[in-house]
Amino acid sequence: MVWDRSFANLSAGLSDLLLADTEPLLLTQNTTRAGTRVDLYAVDVDAASLNHIFSGGGPISASPVSARSGGNGRLLLAIPDGSIVALDIAAAGE
Repeated sequence: MVWDRSFANLSAGLSDLLLADTEPLLLTQNTTRAGTRVDLYAVDVDAASLNHIFSGGGPISASPVSARSGGNGRLLLAIPDGSIVALDIAAAGE
């Protein structure tokens, strides 16, 4: 139930559960009239909560954001506007 409530508040269009090394993450993508918004959350399994760690986006796109683990706690995001973002997940959670 806790996860259902946490996730329901996100109003996510597209969502994916990911792993950056062993860190569980939730990636969401919403498309509105203003553009595409991408949000990344760290999943705190012990507290049964989501911690927002990144927001980005660009123009409206039908293409989904793609993510790859870059190793060493890094996550690479390819946002549909052509941007590529490298995130240090360990540093983002501090």
